[in-house]
Amino acid sequence: MSAAVSVGAILTGFVATALAILAALPNDSMMGRIRNSGYINELVPHLAQALYGCLAFSVLSLCAFFPMKDNAQLSTYWTTSWVMIGIFSSFAFVRVVSTLMRILRLP
Repeated sequence: MSAAVSVGAILTGFVATALAILAALPNDSMMGRIRNSGYINELVPHLAQALYGCLAFSVLSLCAFFPMKDNAQLSTYWTTSWVMIGIFSSFAFVRVVSTLMRILRLP
């Protein structure tokens, strides 16, 4: 679980840093064109979902450190939730990286 917390924190940090870098870009750069085109309304939720997903994975991994009651259904639900959030976080990370690469390729 400690490795999962580390991975979740790294993914969350990367997505948050990418969001901060894009927000800090001046309006006379490509970010200004994205804002003027209206695509910013699609980009912000796209990045926010990835940030919240990675943060949820970190929190679930951190909560797994604490003892839980020995309930088979709870354990199954917990494991299923953790795996699903982990898969979502991985795909969200890949999605954000590919989006940033497309933005960097803009002339």
